[in-house]
Amino acid sequence: AAVQPARAAFDGDWSRTTAVERGRLLARMGREVEARVDLLAELEALDVGKSLKQARNDV
Repeated sequence: AAVQPARAAFDGDWSRTTAVERGRLLARMGREVEARVDLLAELEALDVGKSLKQARNDV
């Protein structure tokens, strides 16, 4: 069941991007996560019952 989605992802846009483009996108994603770490930690804590401190460390 996982093979078809994996193949579709592999054949998609991501596989056609250069390593430099991928690096830029991943760096941007990292910055976006860091900018929202408090919100993401709060959601994680609410979702799985972790303490806010533990959830923040996980984010």
